[in-house]
Amino acid sequence: MQQADVLCQGWCDLPFHLLDGVRDALRFCGELTRFLKASRLVNRHWSAWGTESVPFLNLSGDVPLGTLAGVVATKFKRVRGLGFRKHRGFAEADLCQLTQLRGLTHVDLGFCRITNEGLAHVGLLSSLTSLNLRWNKRFTGEGLAHVARLTGLRNLDLDSCQQITDSALEHVASLTALTCLNLSGYSITAAGFAHVGKLTSLIRLDLSKCGVLTDEGIAHVGKLTSLRHLNCCCGEVTGAGFAAASAGLAGIASLRLSDCSDENLYHVGRLTNLVDLCACGWGITDEGLTHVGRLVNLTQLELSDIDFVTDEGLVHLTGLTALRRLDLSGCWGTADAWRPLKRLPSRVRLRLPLCDSCSWEADLEGEGEEGWDWGLREMFGDGDC
Repeated sequence: MQQADVLCQGWCDLPFHLLDGVRDALRFCGELTRFLKASRLVNRHWSAWGTESVPFLNLSGDVPLGTLAGVVATKFKRVRGLGFRKHRGFAEADLCQLTQLRGLTHVDLGFCRITNEGLAHVGLLSSLTSLNLRWNKRFTGEGLAHVARLTGLRNLDLDSCQQITDSALEHVASLTALTCLNLSGYSITAAGFAHVGKLTSLIRLDLSKCGVLTDEGIAHVGKLTSLRHLNCCCGEVTGAGFAAASAGLAGIASLRLSDCSDENLYHVGRLTNLVDLCACGWGITDEGLTHVGRLVNLTQLELSDIDFVTDEGLVHLTGLTALRRLDLSGCWGTADAWRPLKRLPSRVRLRLPLCDSCSWEADLEGEGEEGWDWGLREMFGDGDC
């Protein structure tokens, strides 16, 4: 009995450095969030360790930020990121309280109705490296001028911040450390893309739902030679525009194109470093797949919103021996898609359109495309306070 008590005492009071090792292992496995929440319920020792180990908090409830900031600063000593989407007590005037958290690097203010006045406080958080402002429609270029003070910023999400104009992007262009930028949902013209083209450290760029990307605009994108992941709408981009930009985009590994055409795919077929391609658009036919078939390093391919690709066109994909996943669920003209695809390696995970001759739904494998995560939970996990 005494021995059991000793073992229990040792287990209940494991040194923090051992618990840190468990934490790091679970972070690698993607189980960190649940473990940290459970650890705070074991006993006071584990609770103290769990509280100090939380790296990211999603604030909730209606307690004012001024009060919460003090609690986080004293108890959650390792917190580097805060999210406010669930915080009913959020008031942007209280953002000045975040200066108490000197190690804060990540802030998620998506959907928080932030204004220029709120961003004036955010601009004082000099240690920030990641800022999510998606779906805030009330701030303007004046607010981005405050964000431009954050010279260490590497990740900026401005998805659907609809009052941002071409001239406002001049402030974003001063953030030369940026590696990830989301500008989805804007009506940016070539003048705006000229500012984006100055961000030569960019690795990820999302321009989806920017329907006015033209040859002139993509020429500026082509200057971003460090770019590895690009998402854009190319309905207004001609083959000549893609040709001019393709030399600078030679290092692209992941490409998502909407409103795509065969002419666009001709030049995409020369991007030999591509491993992940998603192409959507009524302008894609069997001819376009001949160009896709040249991308021998592809491991993932998705084709959607396509009516004019037939089973004969799919034959061009059978030489892509590196494929691991193939999603053709949006190719409605491929009635017998499974027949030519039988030539692909057996390891390929398939998603095919349901049709009369392809009713074997139980045999289909694959998952929906998860897209790019520009938030913070992917990096930090999350917790609730």
